[in-house]
Amino acid sequence: MLSDGPHTLGIWRQSAIPHISAFGLSFDGEIDFTEGVFALPKEMRLRDDYRIQEWMIWGISGIEQFRVTDGAYRINNGQHTFNRPLYGTNGADVVFAGDRPLVLMARGPETKLGVLGGQMVANNQRKWLHEAANIDFTYEGSHVAWEVRDPLLGDNMVRIVVVALPDAEGFILQVSMLEPVRLCWWYGGLRGEYPLGQPAGSGRLPGGRSEADCAGNVVQTDGSSVHLSKPAVEGANIHVGLSPPWHWVQVTAASGPADQAQVDIGPEAGYVIVAADREVLQAALAEPETTFQRALAHYNKIATRMKTQTPYPLLDAAIRTNNAALDGEYYPPSFLHGAIRWGIRFQGWFLGWRGWYGPIVAGDWERVRGAARMHFQHQREDGKVAAKVQVDGTVGSWGYEMDQVFLDHLRSYYWWTGDEQLLRGLWPKIARNLQYQRESYGTQLAGLYTNRVNTFISDGHHYNGNPCTQASAY
Repeated sequence: MLSDGPHTLGIWRQSAIPHISAFGLSFDGEIDFTEGVFALPKEMRLRDDYRIQEWMIWGISGIEQFRVTDGAYRINNGQHTFNRPLYGTNGADVVFAGDRPLVLMARGPETKLGVLGGQMVANNQRKWLHEAANIDFTYEGSHVAWEVRDPLLGDNMVRIVVVALPDAEGFILQVSMLEPVRLCWWYGGLRGEYPLGQPAGSGRLPGGRSEADCAGNVVQTDGSSVHLSKPAVEGANIHVGLSPPWHWVQVTAASGPADQAQVDIGPEAGYVIVAADREVLQAALAEPETTFQRALAHYNKIATRMKTQTPYPLLDAAIRTNNAALDGEYYPPSFLHGAIRWGIRFQGWFLGWRGWYGPIVAGDWERVRGAARMHFQHQREDGKVAAKVQVDGTVGSWGYEMDQVFLDHLRSYYWWTGDEQLLRGLWPKIARNLQYQRESYGTQLAGLYTNRVNTFISDGHHYNGNPCTQASAY
């Protein structure tokens, strides 16, 4: 139940609205919704106690309150895993971290390439790091970090930082502590699909360290590195290594194998490196600190390419993280509909929408130029530009009319850059497209154009049919 003064809102579904603060509402603990008009079955109530994979868009079931300090988003003892993607190198692989220290590699992201988890070991006891009593999580655009405290550690504190590799698919984890500690790393769980065919970033999915996902996995250990694959999943190969060097051992996980390595860390930092390529792993293991610092520098440059300094720390932090998301939506040679959801899972690039305005402002002009040329390569004889281009280069069908927004992208690009050379080179194609628009939905309408699901905030806010100033304004 949510209330604002005399008004009360009951959300009659298990999924909650991700951005509750936008409604100016707060939780009202005084309302009894076990009986009466607000009565709901237990399984329908909003929950805030998840420790499984929960995504931050459409279907998230727990509502969490992050705070912003020193330019970073922070939460103490958050309940979600894998709710923070690290977009990486603009390829198909994505690294997912979250409120709790588990790290997932996903491809497509339809394929789960495995999960890295860790245990603290002391006094003949073991405890998963993601189950520790006190976990501080931080995200500031370039990397994630956790500070883990637990009675098992005494006064010690384990700090973990994860950043995507800068020039290859994978990630590097740095772990440090106040006093030496023994950790046990676990990696496993490669599967070719998500439950019910749902891809990463799409609603509520079971996640975490799932031993059931280890079925059919093949493990090959090689000293301080290990190779994980699954014959039934084409191209799914993951290489994991440790520095300082330590031996991995194969362990049984439900109906399949996984890998485990127990290491003593401290006082100097240790590293876990996960890569899709063996040579990349070996190069990183040769210079782990250099690789780690280079990755931080690379993604920090992206996160800080646009900056604001305002009285509103939330806005300043949002600019940093938005920089990362803008970079993440680029999948050469064009921009995906989204960095995660509606991204590579649709196997192609959509025309128009709103995905180019941010990169234009951010200075990704070479990318914008390449994307414009690519989409104009798929212009029909009548002048219309294909609404969707598949990854394989074929034209896909889509129900939105985005020619107007596409040309508005080019207008925005020109206003920001003054690049006449690009527009002159594309002008014959632009002119053909304008003629198509006039002939298709700009005739006999008293000077107004017809809308065809074309506004750049289309979902739930589009106009379809009849002459309107909105289409004409484009």
